[in-house]
Amino acid sequence: MLKRGRIDVAIGAVPDIQPYLDQLSYAPELWLYKGYDRLTCYNTPENRTFVDDLSERLKSLKVAGAYQQLSGNLYLDFDF
Repeated sequence: MLKRGRIDVAIGAVPDIQPYLDQLSYAPELWLYKGYDRLTCYNTPENRTFVDDLSERLKSLKVAGAYQQLSGNLYLDFDF
């Protein structure tokens, strides 16, 4: 679907999505909104609310060590 330009949403984790980043595009007339942990979406009120809520939960997981525990030796530390 990505190669055909028919994808509306992508959820991926670094480094898994890294090889595909150059294939992602967005409608340039729509501004993007960025949240924690590289969450990106179209900048609408609904999307901002969703991304802000999800960002808070992801921050809690990082602080609790869940990211590192789940990733094991693939964990890459980050600070946003």
